[in-house]
Amino acid sequence: MGIFSEISRIEGAEFKAEVDEIVWLLTHGSNLVPIKSEDVMYLYDVSFIEKRRFTSFMGGYTRMDSIVQEINRCDPNDKDTFDHALILIQTSKKQPLTMSELQMLNDITKGLPPEAVIHWGIGTNEYLKDRVFMMIVYSKKQL
Repeated sequence: MGIFSEISRIEGAEFKAEVDEIVWLLTHGSNLVPIKSEDVMYLYDVSFIEKRRFTSFMGGYTRMDSIVQEINRCDPNDKDTFDHALILIQTSKKQPLTMSELQMLNDITKGLPPEAVIHWGIGTNEYLKDRVFMMIVYSKKQL
């Protein structure tokens, strides 16, 4: 498997529309292990959000190896400054996540402060077939 990734820092004029999309995807795309609306509404009150999307595709690695390698390659250097992480993982029902794949994903939270709040959501999307989609949203609540 290979990887497609998109990284964006969201702030400024497009902020509310982008947050609307993120909130909808996190709360509606996590139908197996849901992320609750009340756990993401704080996003409207932060000054910026760092959003990362990863989708595995056919290539030289397993689907999870490709995602973990890409996350490690482009993880923010200032990850220790974020106090929240929202993580959504989607697969098809025919190719669900395995326990070994879930264990591989545990490492992506390393580097966050110990007091960071992390919400995980897992859902299905039949368009993925044998691929994995992952979205990570890093943020810091305003004081």
